[in-house]
Amino acid sequence: MINTFYLGAIITSSLEFVLGEYLSTPQQGTPQGEGGYEEGEPPIHIYPCTAFPDDLDIIYSQRWITFKRTSTTPSYTKDGLVCDKVEFMLNICCGSYSESTVLASYIREYFCNNVLRDSEELEDATSFLKHCRLEDASEDFEQDVYIQSLQFSGEVYYTEKKQPTKTED
Repeated sequence: MINTFYLGAIITSSLEFVLGEYLSTPQQGTPQGEGGYEEGEPPIHIYPCTAFPDDLDIIYSQRWITFKRTSTTPSYTKDGLVCDKVEFMLNICCGSYSESTVLASYIREYFCNNVLRDSEELEDATSFLKHCRLEDASEDFEQDVYIQSLQFSGEVYYTEKKQPTKTED
C-alpha cells in the first residue's frame, strides 16, 4: 500500500541530512556567521504546515524550515496503485538573505539529484520520493525574516518490510 502521508518523514529525514552537511561546511563568499556552523549559533528547526512557529525564541533566532504537502494524485495501472504523484512546498526562513539563498540552493540540489527516503539507512527505509523536481520558486520578506519558497513535485513509493517471525524452541 502506498501511503503518501509518510511524505513528512521523507522530507524531515532529507532536510536533516542536508542541514547536517550545510552546518558542517564553511561557506565560501559569505560573511562569517552566514552558512556553516559556529559555536553558539542557533540550530535550524523543521516544522510541518506552519509559516511562523509559536515559539518566539525560534522566531528571534530566525532560522527554520517549514514544509507542506499541497497535492496528492494517485497513479494507477491495470495492476493497481503504483505510486502517488505529490507536490509539496518548502519555506526556508532566515534572518539573512544570503543564508536563505544558500540553504535553498543546497536543498534544491539534494532534492532534485537524489532518491529521498524516510531513513538514513537504506535497509530501514520504507518510503521513497523519486523523480523530485523543482516546479517553482519565490521569495518574500515578512517580520524581519527572508523566506525562500520552493515548490517541488515527485512520486512517493512505499515498500512494506517483512517482519521477522518468532520461532518457538
